[in-house]
Amino acid sequence: MKRLFLALELPAQVRAALAQAVGPMRRRVDGVKWVAQENLHVTLKFLGDTPEEQIAPIGQRIAGAANEVPPLALAVGALGAFPSLRKPRILWASVSGDLEPLVRLARRIDSDLEPLGFVPEDRPFSPHVTLGRMRTGQKGPSLEELASRCDSGAPMPFSVSCVTLFWSQLARTGPTYTVLERYPFGR
Repeated sequence: MKRLFLALELPAQVRAALAQAVGPMRRRVDGVKWVAQENLHVTLKFLGDTPEEQIAPIGQRIAGAANEVPPLALAVGALGAFPSLRKPRILWASVSGDLEPLVRLARRIDSDLEPLGFVPEDRPFSPHVTLGRMRTGQKGPSLEELASRCDSGAPMPFSVSCVTLFWSQLARTGPTYTVLERYPFGR
């Protein structure tokens, strides 16, 4: 069994800029498990513990879905939280740009993987980069106040030309993500 997820990779300069933007928040907010800079990405679908013999059938379906998508021009921008900055559970950076084909891709992945036993998402796809997860109630300045001061600047544009299948190995020091396969976009 391997713990798998499908995602869009972010270029190193975008990951570095995001890490710099949230630096003040990292230093002043307690109770957050921050995502390591090298692990920042846009999740398309979390697959969870998956038997190794399913990796090839997953790959065939993802390759077909990815081939239907042109390269995407995206940007990472404003900081926010789910469900809100007042009661945060997940801290994130927004994703903008070619969202219509990105949302179609996420829906297609959901429907193409359902016959393999993967349950479709019950909520609409909301593209974002997870920056941190709340462990406990935060102390000190409010996240609303900090998020307004931790501006990620102008939207950071980047292009994406593939879907990546990652293997997530959990450890006490945090997860390690290993690229298992990249499925190129077509057109």
